[in-house]
Amino acid sequence: MASTDALPKGHAFGAGSSSKLVDAVKEAAQEMFASRDEDEYLTELVVDADEDDADEDEDADEDDGEDDEDEVSAEELLAFLGQESVLHTPLPNRVRFNRIPPTLASGKTGDIFDGLYIGAFGPHGPEVLRMVRGRWGDEIGESHDCVTAIKITGDENVPCGAASFRAKINKANKLTDGGSSYPEELGVLARYKGEGRVAKPGFSDSHWVEGELLVLNGKGGSLTGGAELGFVWAVPGERRLLILFSSLTLPDVDIALPSRD
Repeated sequence: MASTDALPKGHAFGAGSSSKLVDAVKEAAQEMFASRDEDEYLTELVVDADEDDADEDEDADEDDGEDDEDEVSAEELLAFLGQESVLHTPLPNRVRFNRIPPTLASGKTGDIFDGLYIGAFGPHGPEVLRMVRGRWGDEIGESHDCVTAIKITGDENVPCGAASFRAKINKANKLTDGGSSYPEELGVLARYKGEGRVAKPGFSDSHWVEGELLVLNGKGGSLTGGAELGFVWAVPGERRLLILFSSLTLPDVDIALPSRD
């Protein structure tokens, strides 16, 4: 993964963006990282669940440096969001805007697979995704059981608007051993076979790898930050990567529109 220095700064916020909105996003991200140490500890538990003790000790030593790097990168991203120079950066010549429905923004859809979520994507920092039913990756799904996470805020590898992961939440794809493969503290209620997207910088060599969509009870407290969903990327030749996702309610912020006079 690339560092936050590689983020497309010109695309972050356009001229006329409200500093109130930026502050609200920063506060939401700050809350998510308040228990960062516990989250990293939990991730180590999950990815090491099926490895022997010797490998666990060796990998834990290697991960200590990675965890520190991720935490610093997240703080750098939060500082980047508040820079005045970014707030007044002009938008590109061609920009497409999509309105987020009020029911989705308020978190009142009543469906865990239809809403906004925020998760920590390593050195890329916190990113916002939208869970969508009836979609399979970048295409329309054949049934309502198809769910896909679309990036609302992207990064250098997988940009905004691209699918991050997908799964089919039906009996045929439900893993029968429940959450026995994961620590009890994670609170896994159900697991579904899915696929996660990986790509190189510039969205090159984009492809899908095996994965699992986890439905959590949201009672993990400070250990999980109350996350309701999780996804595990099983990249061949690498350790499994778990990212936890907490539901996100957008703040009610008044943004002054430019005068037409």
